[in-house]
Amino acid sequence: KSQQIAQILSFGDAQSVYNSNFNNSKDTVFLTHGWYGNGGSPMIRDLTLAFLEDGDANVIVLDWNRLANRNYVTARNGVGAVGRGLGQFVTWLTTFGVLYQKIHLVGFSLGGHLVGNAGKETGGHVGRITALDPAAPLFLPWNNDRIKNTDGQYVEVIHTNSAFYGYSGLCGDADFYPNGGYSMPGCWINSCSHSRAYEYMASSVRHNHLQANECDSLRDAEMNRCNVCTAGVIEDPTSGYQEGNRFFYFPGDGDGIHHLVDTEEPVDFTFINEYARNPDNNAYWLYTRDNPTVAQILHFGDALSIYNSYFQNTKDTVFLAHGWNGNGGNSMNRDLTRAFLDDSDVNVIVLDWNRLANRNYITAKNGVAAVGRGLGQFVTWLTTFGVPYQKIHLVGFSLGGHLVGNAGKETGGRVGRITALDPAGPLYSSRDSDRVLSTDGQYVEVIHTNTAFLGYSGLCGDADFYPNGGSGMPGCWINSCSHSRAYEYMASSVRHNHLQANECDSQRDAERNRCSGSLNPMGNSDLGKSRYAFIEINIGTLICHQFIIYTTAAIFS
Repeated sequence: KSQQIAQILSFGDAQSVYNSNFNNSKDTVFLTHGWYGNGGSPMIRDLTLAFLEDGDANVIVLDWNRLANRNYVTARNGVGAVGRGLGQFVTWLTTFGVLYQKIHLVGFSLGGHLVGNAGKETGGHVGRITALDPAAPLFLPWNNDRIKNTDGQYVEVIHTNSAFYGYSGLCGDADFYPNGGYSMPGCWINSCSHSRAYEYMASSVRHNHLQANECDSLRDAEMNRCNVCTAGVIEDPTSGYQEGNRFFYFPGDGDGIHHLVDTEEPVDFTFINEYARNPDNNAYWLYTRDNPTVAQILHFGDALSIYNSYFQNTKDTVFLAHGWNGNGGNSMNRDLTRAFLDDSDVNVIVLDWNRLANRNYITAKNGVAAVGRGLGQFVTWLTTFGVPYQKIHLVGFSLGGHLVGNAGKETGGRVGRITALDPAGPLYSSRDSDRVLSTDGQYVEVIHTNTAFLGYSGLCGDADFYPNGGSGMPGCWINSCSHSRAYEYMASSVRHNHLQANECDSQRDAERNRCSGSLNPMGNSDLGKSRYAFIEINIGTLICHQFIIYTTAAIFS
């Protein structure tokens, strides 16, 4: 009776209920918006119309915009209190003869956790809760104020952007992962995939047409392998959030440490130019089997630093480049140095560019090309000592992955081999000329382990490997862990040459484990590999009863 104009119900004011069109014999649906939403947002309008068109129900919209429109951290930390308030309202409403089992709480994004807290406040008596892509940033598996399957008699969760805005882990009695749960048809940005959750819900309420296959594990649901219960379940809360038009990331530095990043922070071009003008800002640490733990310092342009070291021009030479906030002595460099020296008698030269790498992320990213050019010039200088380009191998992690690509460019693509280990994703696009490319060396290989957030997801090399689909690595609960798996897998492969990958027909097949081509070793010295490949690395816990739906971009008609 009041489909277009809302009637205001006031908690504790019985007359506001009696004087309204509320009917205690009907089902009652509560709708809650997310961050920066309000009672009139598209999510509210779409779902209100859908529920009223489908059945004669009471639809009650919770407008909590005063708190929801504060900064994200404040809004997120207020979700528990707002949810408890909603739960108290629901309990009060039952005094008017409304049965708990006829109440349905529906929340989107932060609202998804909010309705969970409302259910908790009722002691889990609410009949039904639906969380629509509940928010991920700053929510962890052990948080008591996130949505859980004990919050109501039946809790259902729809995940549509588990790669960024949405919580990826299991939350409900049933968790649905349309299209694997992260990238929705017709969407090019995360906010679009995030919003698909309430659009799918509205469509399903109207037409009841979205059918899902039951899966044996979360990973199967995300990978469309819904037939056999297999291992490899990862719950990985996304480490970032958006405030207005500014984006914040928490990239790891390869040692599992997180850092707050404002991507609109100004670039310090003055520092970059000063850094690039002085070649000594790039330090080169030589390790060989004669000095496996104590570095010898090589100075660009100083021939005596070469002659007086253990460097031998007849051996293969491996360069290692760390990422953002790293340094020459971090775990990535230690692990790979040991692996290469254990495997064979080589020169290992670690590039320490920490002076620039430890500036803010935006400045470090914009300085990668200059540092890479400096490394390329050092490589070219090293060839004057009789080192052939084809015996040089450049290895870089995260920002270092793009750095070694720029070094290869500086040599005219003559370097024999380049390996980019989960090259950084934030602020890189396919159009960037300073990202790693297949033309940067004679053979370029890329290992993607966190394409969902910290790593670049697109194709970069002659061969692109996507372990476990390229995101959510076994044993990892945070993005920085999956990101770091790239150099750990590389070190393991150098030592044992045991990681075999199936060749795939497309990047999408590689990300979804739909690959049946020939086997190719990942990270070894075979330089004849090409295209893209999937390799499965299984460790984890079996969790059953999750689902996957495949949709198209036009299901809303």
